Amino acid sequence: MHWRQAEANPQFRKISSTEFQCETGFAGRRSSIQARIRRRSAGPKGEGKRGRMKTQVGIVKTALDRIEKDMEGLLDLIRYRPSKKKILLKPNIVVASPPERGDITHPRVVEALIVYFKKLHCEVVVAEGTGIFSTEEDFETLLRATGYGELREKLGVPMTNLEQAETEEVPWRFGKIPLPRLLKEVEYINVPTMKTHNQTTVTLGVKNQKGLLPMRTRKIFHKKDLHARIRALSEAVQPALTVVDAVYCIEGRGPTGPPIGEVKRMDLLLAGENMMAVDNVCSKIMGFDIGEIRHLKPVDPIQILGERIENMRSPFKRAEGPFRRGPFVVHADDKACTMCTVSFYKMLSKILFTPNSTSNLASERTWKGSTSLWAEQNLPPDASLVFCAWETAPPEQREKRAFPILEAATPTTGKW
Repeated sequence: MHWRQAEANPQFRKISSTEFQCETGFAGRRSSIQARIRRRSAGPKGEGKRGRMKTQVGIVKTALDRIEKDMEGLLDLIRYRPSKKKILLKPNIVVASPPERGDITHPRVVEALIVYFKKLHCEVVVAEGTGIFSTEEDFETLLRATGYGELREKLGVPMTNLEQAETEEVPWRFGKIPLPRLLKEVEYINVPTMKTHNQTTVTLGVKNQKGLLPMRTRKIFHKKDLHARIRALSEAVQPALTVVDAVYCIEGRGPTGPPIGEVKRMDLLLAGENMMAVDNVCSKIMGFDIGEIRHLKPVDPIQILGERIENMRSPFKRAEGPFRRGPFVVHADDKACTMCTVSFYKMLSKILFTPNSTSNLASERTWKGSTSLWAEQNLPPDASLVFCAWETAPPEQREKRAFPILEAATPTTGKW
């Protein structure tokens, strides 16, 4: 049919080149062709002309009431287009708290991405593996508390609990690692939030990928070399796009918000196809040197599009020293996993805000009233009453100090 006849025919409609690519799959074919070109043109370090283009990172200012427009502008700025019709968005939803606390990727950021991809007639699924909210019942509790349940109802987008998803063993630097089988059939997009972290200095795109793994595998990260394994994971699986929510952020003793960490408002969105480059830019905005973040590696050069780093830089408070509240001191090193950490903080909150709980603890055994401590390894000699969550202290120290073991502590029930 001639194009003028098609234009006049009511059965046909005009579509943009982006819609055409997404609906026909042409973008995927073009992407595979470009990949072959990159391999042929790559130099000694594997970076051809297209490879250098992928070190672009876009930065835009935003506000929640215009975030859809800003998101579309950001993705246009870096010239991103999906190569597959099915999109997987992996936010950070680590705790059941409202997004204004900065703990989680704001659902409005994820909503803006969903709207963008639905305009391209792409199928979208949101997936997260918290480890803490592992059962389907607990996962539903998490979605309702964070606003993601409402988002699911509003846009009809499925929310997948990766703790229950099928996995497939894939090779990586340390042998094999289980990754969601779903990743093979989707365009995977990493959507972290900007936060400090008491173990890894920052938690951004690279760190957010731990949420792809079952909890049993994440615990091994902490028992081995946490930082090396986080970096190795970034080599084993790489998202097509990383979009950082820097609207409500966390500074100080992250990665959770008050009363542990502090909320910091930035009102920024960042995006790029190179996840490590995006984390480099975010770290610089936060005031950290890449050399002090052990799970990241420097990326240079990076072309910045949109706002300039120096204009957006706002140093974050660091997560320095143990957390102190009243007579209590919380100490945890790299070997304390997220589940133990969150459980302990919930227990501590319960002690602090339950009438007479501190005095009741003091009456159970001789307590100087100076320090109550949770530790993984090296315990200060002045600790007078020590609590231990699961395996967070070596057996010989547990036996020697007769630690109360919080075996029943779970973040979802709050029991201790």
